[in-house]
Amino acid sequence: MPYALDEIGRPLFLISSMAMHTQNLKEDTRSSLLVTQSDAPIRWERREQTLMGRFSRSPPPMRPPFARPILARHENARYWVDFRRLSF
Repeated sequence: MPYALDEIGRPLFLISSMAMHTQNLKEDTRSSLLVTQSDAPIRWERREQTLMGRFSRSPPPMRPPFARPILARHENARYWVDFRRLSF
């Protein structure tokens, strides 16, 4: 899942309300994110970290501050960042 980090290092996602993982998170907010080094030539030499926590949806007024890190890291997100079925 594409993500970006906010100013204090928390992962941010731009997520669709129609996606199955979003439906699952509505039922149970516990979640994990596997972060792995993609440029290591051999799989077992990759550095990996699993983050565990609770998923929360941002309120609509918070959209602009959350959009900046996503757009800075994922340029193509500009095409869908304003879709109504997406949230942070």
